[in-house]
Amino acid sequence: MGGPQAGWTAATVRAVAHARAYDQLPYDDRPVAETHPDRLWVVARANGLVLPEPSRLRVLELGCANAVNLIPMAFHLPEAQFLGVDIAPSQVSRANARVAELGLQNLTVVCADVMEFEPGEDTYDLIIAHGLFSWIPDAARDRVLALCRRALAPHGIAYISYNAMPAWGIRQAIGRALQEMARGASSDEERLARVRSGLARLAKV
Repeated sequence: MGGPQAGWTAATVRAVAHARAYDQLPYDDRPVAETHPDRLWVVARANGLVLPEPSRLRVLELGCANAVNLIPMAFHLPEAQFLGVDIAPSQVSRANARVAELGLQNLTVVCADVMEFEPGEDTYDLIIAHGLFSWIPDAARDRVLALCRRALAPHGIAYISYNAMPAWGIRQAIGRALQEMARGASSDEERLARVRSGLARLAKV
C-alpha cells in the first residue's frame, strides 16, 4: 500500500499505520472468558432471548487476532461453528497453523479488513468484537455495527468491548509516553529498540 489515499482522515491514516505495525509485531493475547458461548447463552436467556444450545451456536469474531479466543471454544464445542476475521496476515497464519495442528473442522479463520469483509447470507448467534472498537476509525466502527445488524440471527447477541475512562486513561498516558520515546524512528524495529531503551532507563529511576 502506498501513501495516504485522497479523502482519508487523520484517524484513518493512524489506523492504517497501526494495522501495519500490528501485522509486523503482533501482540500476545489471551481468551476472553466473558465472550464464551456458555456465558453469553446464560446472558441471553436472562434477558428473554432464545438462542440455540451453546454446543450448537454459530459464532463470528471480528478482529480475532491469532484465534486464541476461538480455538478453545471450537475445541470444546465441536458441534458449534466458528468464523474468525483479522486484518493481519501474520496473525491469521498463526491461527490457521494451530487450527490445522488440532484438526479443528468447525473453525475457519480468514484474513480481511472489516471494511471489506462480507458475511454473505450467513447469520450468527454471537458476534464478538473485543479490543477492536477502541482503535479503529469511525467509518470502521460504523461498519462493525452494520455487520452486526446484517449478520446477527434474529435473537443473536453482539459483544463489543470499548476502552472507557477512567481506567483507560492510565494506559493512554503510558501509550503517549511510549510514542514520545519512539518519535523520529524510521522503522518498527527502531521504534521497538527506542521504547525498550527508554523503559530500561525508567526502570533505573
